[in-house]
Amino acid sequence: MIDPKDSDLLWVVVVGFLVAFILAFGIGANDVANSFGTSVGAKVLTLRQACLIATVFELAGAILIGARVSGMK
Repeated sequence: MIDPKDSDLLWVVVVGFLVAFILAFGIGANDVANSFGTSVGAKVLTLRQACLIATVFELAGAILIGARVSGMK
């Protein structure tokens, strides 16, 4: 059971999650812009194709090797 004193601070967790999500989204958008900017600028890929490819591979990277980013090995 949740202690009433602990539920008073639930808003801190929710706000922290939202801020972290927005910051992660911004960092990811910056990475994608650096990676695909030249391809879109040279008209090798359309903007839609670049967004689709970036979505697939950013998600795959986060799922498959995301835990190794902060690994100490």
